[in-house]
Amino acid sequence: MVSENNSIKKYSKPPIQEAVFDLRTQNEVTFSEQLFKNFLDKASEYSLQEPLRNININADDMTKNIEIIGYRCISADQKQIVQFKKNGFSFSRLTIYDGWDKNYKEALKLWKHYYEVVKPTVITRVATRFINKFEIPYTFKPEEYFKTYIQYDKSISLVWNQMSYRLLLPHSNGIKSHIIFDNNVNQSSQNVNVLFDIDVFSDNLGLTDNSNLESIFNQVRIVKNDIFEKSITDKTRKMIT
Repeated sequence: MVSENNSIKKYSKPPIQEAVFDLRTQNEVTFSEQLFKNFLDKASEYSLQEPLRNININADDMTKNIEIIGYRCISADQKQIVQFKKNGFSFSRLTIYDGWDKNYKEALKLWKHYYEVVKPTVITRVATRFINKFEIPYTFKPEEYFKTYIQYDKSISLVWNQMSYRLLLPHSNGIKSHIIFDNNVNQSSQNVNVLFDIDVFSDNLGLTDNSNLESIFNQVRIVKNDIFEKSITDKTRKMIT
């Protein structure tokens, strides 16, 4: 494990299953398939996989209206996914995660393509979401691996089959985070798959250009890493070092 600074560390076996860079926008341009094709002309290393649909059901006559709200495309190695949406853009890196710098650079490059094509009037939300997965022995005690977990009186029951919770936390500079913890038993190995999902974001923004994006993403990154480091124990660190 190599420390980059006091709050950011690198691990040789990162548990990240998916890392997402997401921006929400307000747009005046009419959303269309042609607009997306203009985007793909700039991001030629990605190919269309499927449209993203929103299904609305009229409660009066139960008719169904299907609206295309975006398009999903994927890189040739199937490790990177881009979602081009009528209200924003997101970039995902799947396992094996290979570092913030490389993936932030790719996300920013694709975002600039989106920005040039759509010309959003306002950026309203900047976010990252990191979904971490740990495989832990079935008999594990949560406090041995995590500092952030649900406690309960063992007189209620000595055995638990599933543990799940969600926290919404405020931070400085208008940053907020959702922390989601969930687990299930892997039937093939009889180990427990623990998902530790960290979503950090700054919303209610009114950015009219890209000038503050790097600063906001840096703040979000620091909070994300701080949550991760303060939520795991040394026993967990040994699993990923």
